[in-house]
Formats: sequence, C-alpha cells, structure tokens
Amino acid sequence: MKKARLSLITLLFTFLLILPNTFAQDHTTWSLPDGAVARLGKGEITGNIAFSPDGNRLAVASAIGIWIYDVRPGKEKELNLLPENKGWVTSVAFSPNGSIIASGCTDGTVRLWDGVTGHHRTTLGGDGNGGITTVAFSPDGNTIASGSYDHIIQEWDTQTGQLKNTLYGHTGFVNYVVYSSDGETIASTSRDKTVRLWDARTGKPKTTFIENQREAICVAFSPDRKSVTSVNKSGKVHSWNTRTGAHKSIRLRMGLAIPSVAFSTNENLVANGKINGYVMLWDLSTSQHITTLRGHTNRISAITFSADGKRIATASYDGTIKLWNTRIKENMRVLEGHKAGVYSIAFSPDNKIIATGGWDGTVRLWDVHIAQPPVISILKGLRNTITRQHKLSKRHGHTEAVTSLVFSPDGKTLATTSADRTVRLWDRRTRKHIITLKGHTLAVLDMAFSPDGETFATVSVDKTVRLWDTRTYKHKKTLMGHTNPVTAIDYSPDGTTIATGSTDNTIRLWDTHTHLHRDTLTGHVDVVSDVEFSPDGKTIASADNTVRLWDSKTLKLKNTLIGHTKSVTALDFSPDGKTIVSASSDRTLRLWNTRAPQHNVSTHIGHLYEITNVAFSPDGKTIATDGSPATYRSVRLWDIRIAQYKTHILKGHTAGIKSLAFSPDGRTIVSGGEDATVRLWDTHTRKPIVAFRGHTDWVSALAFSPDGNTIASASHDKTIQLWNTKTLKHKNTLSGHTEWVRALAFSPDGNTIATGSWDKTVRLWNRHIGEHITSFAGDFGKVTDVCISPDGNTIAFRSEEGLVHLFDVNTRKPQITLSGEPFNLTSVAYSPDGKTLATGCTDGMILLWDALTGEIKMSDPKGNPFAVGSLTFSPDGSIIASVNSDKTIRLWDARTGKHITKILDAKQRSISIAFSSNGNTLASSSDDGTILLWKIR
Repeated sequence: MKKARLSLITLLFTFLLILPNTFAQDHTTWSLPDGAVARLGKGEITGNIAFSPDGNRLAVASAIGIWIYDVRPGKEKELNLLPENKGWVTSVAFSPNGSIIASGCTDGTVRLWDGVTGHHRTTLGGDGNGGITTVAFSPDGNTIASGSYDHIIQEWDTQTGQLKNTLYGHTGFVNYVVYSSDGETIASTSRDKTVRLWDARTGKPKTTFIENQREAICVAFSPDRKSVTSVNKSGKVHSWNTRTGAHKSIRLRMGLAIPSVAFSTNENLVANGKINGYVMLWDLSTSQHITTLRGHTNRISAITFSADGKRIATASYDGTIKLWNTRIKENMRVLEGHKAGVYSIAFSPDNKIIATGGWDGTVRLWDVHIAQPPVISILKGLRNTITRQHKLSKRHGHTEAVTSLVFSPDGKTLATTSADRTVRLWDRRTRKHIITLKGHTLAVLDMAFSPDGETFATVSVDKTVRLWDTRTYKHKKTLMGHTNPVTAIDYSPDGTTIATGSTDNTIRLWDTHTHLHRDTLTGHVDVVSDVEFSPDGKTIASADNTVRLWDSKTLKLKNTLIGHTKSVTALDFSPDGKTIVSASSDRTLRLWNTRAPQHNVSTHIGHLYEITNVAFSPDGKTIATDGSPATYRSVRLWDIRIAQYKTHILKGHTAGIKSLAFSPDGRTIVSGGEDATVRLWDTHTRKPIVAFRGHTDWVSALAFSPDGNTIASASHDKTIQLWNTKTLKHKNTLSGHTEWVRALAFSPDGNTIATGSWDKTVRLWNRHIGEHITSFAGDFGKVTDVCISPDGNTIAFRSEEGLVHLFDVNTRKPQITLSGEPFNLTSVAYSPDGKTLATGCTDGMILLWDALTGEIKMSDPKGNPFAVGSLTFSPDGSIIASVNSDKTIRLWDARTGKHITKILDAKQRSISIAFSSNGNTLASSSDDGTILLWKIR
C-alpha cells in the first residue's frame, strides 16, 4: 500500500442546520407540544447522526425525536420528525436498503420506523433497566442489535419485531456493537474493559478479549473478517484473530489519553485524536506512524474516514472541522463555524457531504466541493421537574424548610408549616408575622383552613392531626389514628369532613363536629402524597403512583387513573370540577377529564431544562422563550391564542439566550446571551438581520430606545454598549460599573439610560453623548431589575435582599421601599399608565401596588404556588405575563390581579419576556437557546 501524506485543510466554513426560506415554513408545526404555535429550534442533539445508504437522507438523534432531512446538494429540507415522547434518542441507524430506520432511546426501547413515510412500525423492548446506547443492523437488514446501559445486547427480528437473542456477559455499559460483513458475528465493547465476539445466529458468546487497562472506544472487523481490532482510551491498539484468539499488540505511540479514534474501511489505516488537538495517522500493517496533523487548537472529539478512504475529517473542541487528503500532500479546506466543541462527524457514502454535530447544539452539513453549504436545522432538548415545596429564608422566622403554604378563605392570612415543627401565621396585607404555633413534636407537612375560616388543621410526621382556632390561635383538638406520618389534608366544601393521607398508605375521614374518626379508605400501595375534595364535595381524589377517585358518600373507589410512571407529587381540581391536574416526578403534568377519568385529556411534558427567558412581542400575541445550557442555541415562538407553532427556526446564538426585547414597531426582536453577542431578527421573515459583537461576556439585559433607533445592551463584562439600528453600527460604550451589569431601561423620552449592577449601584447615563449623569447608592444589595416610571420622574429597582426601592430621579432621594414579607420580591414593572407597580414574589403571587403610596392594591392568593421570576405588562396594561419556577409562563388580569391561565409547555427555565406593540404576541426566551412566540389575542 502506498503511504498516505496528509496536510491541513485551509478553507474553513460554518454550518448551522437552518433551512432556506423556500421550504422552512412547515416543519415548525410538526409534533408540537400543547400550547405552542411554532418551533424555532429542534432540540438538543443527543446521539449520533446517520446517512441513508444512498446518501440522500440524514437522520439526526435529538431530545425530541429523530429529524429526517433531504441532504442532496441544493435540495436540503426537512422531510419528517419522528417524535420521541419518553426519553432522548441516543442512536440511529438506517437498514442497508434504507427501508427502515432504527432508533435507540434512553427509556430502554428500540423503535423501528418506515424509512420512506416515517410512520412508526413497532417498539422493541422497554423491559430493561437501562437506556439504549447503540444500535446496528445486520448486513442483510433482517436483524438489529442494540446495546444498553444494563450490560446486555439484544437482537431483534426487524420484520416481526420478535426478540431473537439476548446476549449476556458484559458487566458494564455496552458502548458499541458492530456486525461482521457476513453477518455471522457481532463484536461489542463495554466499560467492563472487554471486547466480546458473539454468534449472531444463536446469541452465544464465542470469545472474550480482555482490555487490560482501559475500555475500548472503537472496534472494527478486518475486511476478511479474520481479525478484530480495538483501540482503548489509553491509546493501546489490540488485534485478535477471530478464529484462534491469538492476540497481537500493535505498538503505536498514540499517547496516554485518546478521546477519539477511527478505522478506515478499505485501507489498513487508523487515526487517533489527542487532547492537544493533534491527529495521528498510522499504518496498521507496518505499525508505522504516517503523519501528525496539526491545526486544531483543542481536544479532538471525533474522527471519520470517507467511504473510499481518500479523505479524513476531524472535529475538535475548538469548534472546527478539518478535512485532510490521505493520498496527496495538498491543502483542501478547514470547516469552521461551530461556536463550541464538535463531537461527531461522518461522511455520506458518496463522499459529497459531511455532517457534523457540535456542543453548540447544531448539526452542520458541508458540501465538500463548495464553500457555502446550506443550513438545515438546530436541534435542542427539553426537560422539566414539578415540585410543590418551598423554602423560606431563616430571617422570616422558620429555621428549616417550609413544607406548605395556605391562605385563609378571606385571603387576609397566610399560614406556613415547616420542618422546624411550627406553624406560623402572617398578615397578608402588612406582611407582618402574627404568631407562631407550637405543639407538633416533629416536622409539620401540610395544613388546611376550614371553609368558614374559623379553624385550621395541620398534619405532621408525628402521626397526628391538630385543629386550631383562628381567632384565639388556641389548640382545639388532636386527632390520632394514623400509624405513620400524615402527609396531606383537605376539608370538604361543606366543612363537615376532614380527609387526611399518610405514609401508612391510607386516607382517613374525620367528623369536624365530633372530632371522631369516621372511615378509612384503603387501596393505595404507596405513600399517599396528596388528597383533595372536588368543588362539589362528591369526589375525593388521592395520589400515590396513581390518582384514585372515591365517592365521598359511598366511599367506594370510582376510578384509578394510571399514566404517570413515577410518584404523583400533587393534584388539584379545576374550579368547575371538570378537570384534575396531576404533577409527577416523571416530569409530566397530566390533565384528566373527571367525566371520563379513565382517559387523560393531555400530557404536558416540559422542556428537559429550565426556561431562562420569556418575553411578549409588542402586539401581545406571541411569547418567545429560550432554555438551559445544554439546549440553548435556538429560539421558540408560541401562539397563546391558538396554541400551535407558527414560525420557523431562528438560528444564530451559540449559547443560552439571557435577554430579549421587541422593537417599538414590533418588526424586530433583539436577543442577547451567553455567547456575548447581540442579535437582531426580522419578525416577519424570521431572518437574522445582524449580529453585534463587542461584549466579552454574557449579555444580561437589552432594551430598545423609544424611537427604536438605538439598542442598549448590558453585560457581565461590566459595560453597556449602544448600537444603531439604522446603520447597524456600534455607537458607544458606557463604562463605570465595577461588577456585572444585570438590568437596564430607557427613560420615556429616550434621553436617559438607567442601569443596575451587582456593584450595588444604579447609574443614569446620557444616551446621546454616553456620559455618566448620576448614581443611586444606599443600603441595598446587588441590583437585578430596574424600570423607570412612564412620566420619567421615578426609578424603581429590585435588590438582592428581595426589596423594591423607589427613588426620585431628579432629587435622587428614596421615596418608598416595597417589601414582600414574609417572601422576597423577585421582579418589578410599571404599568403603562404609571399608576401601578407589579412585583413578582417567591410565594408565586403577583402583587399590585399603588405607585404613589406604595400600598398593595390587589393580588390573587390562589393564583400560583411557584415563585415568579420575571414579569411584564402588555402595552394596553390589561395583562401581566410572568415566568415562574415551575417552568410555566402565566397570564394575569392586571386590573384584578387574578390569575388567568398558564402555558403548560414552557418546559425550559425562562429568563426574559416581552410583548409586541399591539399586545397580541408574547415572546419568551429560554436556556434551550430557543425563542417562542405565543398568540394571546
């Protein structure tokens, strides 16, 4: 064989998967979660990518399913989304004839799909204890092998879906499986540091080869099937004779830490990457080092050979992919554009296209022969966790975790229970502590007020139920009977019955007049985590891993609602009693029709990561969201009114989006994030207009000037940058803060900019000349939120201790300090008329204050139990939108303070929200790098 000579490619180009506008209008409505009208972004890449045998299609494993693309040059478009609702797709493969697509998933199943129509054919497995790590077809396509975290390999008949063989032997995760070219043998690698050969027909082990030091990360059969060769993480190359088991150690000085390796298919070559960015090429037949490829500046994460063996592609944490010619010493090109590490790469069989996946959340396709390939998609992932516990600062009274919070029927009193064994009462209006009640000997877990408000009941780990008089605060009675801790309690609507749930797996009913135990409901097989009466009192709902409905008169079980896969943490009836909502540790929220309770109305599975940003568009119809660090490179737009996706991908950010805003005319959106860029988007075409670069750290806050001609951006680099929206040029840099700048706002006349910083100051700047005017400083902590009244005379800002401070802009003197005692205030916003201040609170409520007097005007004590992150008014002042810690976006009536609705599919932690100018659209951004637009009117 002629020795190869390789050299560094010199042309580098970037490739984010985003579609040309000519065909990008449909894919954003495929397999949407409830409440969304458009998907801008496609979920995190969670596994490998695979070409169809003819090279015309690409399958991409993502957190929301498998994206199928037409990847023929010049015809790139989405063909289908094969949705995955129970886990992440970790591995995909085409059958040899392309008629079947197989996917492995973290829920332990292998799904088979029609390779042409994308229809789901069958699901294999699901009984194991671990997710699928790898899948591979046999050469004839009749069998598929899957490896998993539970140490086993299984073979399935692709026609019947029947399990053919289960291969036992590995004692660690199965990393990789591959068939020999004749389909008679399977080779597998595992974390147990072995390479095993199996009879593909019987599933019996043939032989085991021991990796003495580290697990093998790659294994390949020789073309004649006479040997199998592996490379382990220590860079040791081992070859075994498949018939005799004879071992040969190939002495290649690869180094001690090998992050990636690849074998050529028709040449006796192996390439390994190194953590210093070097790539080494070796001739296995002679054990000779051919060359070292230098050009990457960081760890090599993936290597692949083209099918003809003439080229090699390498991917690196430096964000580049480089192409090398294995035959001649000539420069080809460098593929550059990933903004974070590249971790997977592959050639199409016809060698015309390279696909790459990166830690910037993108899949990029490259035409090897041209400089600018089309962009196809951005893939992001989703996650959600539902909980009902809260913690309060010790300075508010409780010295341990707060376990429940309940308002009295008249809303004037807030009661809190705690693991510190006490119950505390608070005046809702003055926020003052009223009294601390002691009596329980162990943690107090839950409580409830009687409908007439004269009594409240508490339950505890001490196995008792205590009744208290709300007027005298005296202990009235102790109810005993449960044999284990009591976890939940509720009064019947007529006040005659108390229902309590316990870890003894029972529900007990108590007469409130005689204080005697009446009945016990049995049937739960696990801890009763919650119990609730329906609004008409005819039904009792209780939860363990299921939701059970009981007739409150006959005490007979009416229905058992099965669907959650883990414990149900909370449940509640809708006010009309027609729907039950249940939250679970399985990261889902389920709605059940009480008239046909055997069927759940819908299942809401949240983003796999918290939403970090949410904002209304100026017309109020759309919300934009982004998400968590693992999935933060796209923007989602949601239509609130019709609850469907309505737009396509906005691509550009290479890290989480931390802030966004609509222009005053609603024609553009500006977004800023962890990639230190400020990006401007056209809201009609959804195309990027410009990316402003100048910050050196996260962009934490953004605002348009009232005339729309200037964008101000605040950053963790301690500066504020001004950008001209007409010329798209940088205008000025405002320097002076000594710590992160976290908030900013324009004055109504647009002449002044207010900024808040972690240096515990608020500064005012002249927008036109960029000079510092004055500072507000005092006895307050880091500033996290700031706004200016519509008349420009008052500035309000929120500090880290949970207070909102109002200062006179002209005199710079403090006016009012707003406190949310016993809870912290989390955010602040002025109503458009300037008469009202809205603040979010850690107890989940929106508090409306008189902006002049500082008095609380109204709130909804039953609106929401989850902390409010950020909030904003619609332009007409009628609606408030908020982001909450349960990863929902909620709408509130700004006149009454009442909770209107919540968007259940806000699955990522949102940070920023903004209304459109007409109040019809809300935009939200989140940590998954997406922006969602919601239509609310």
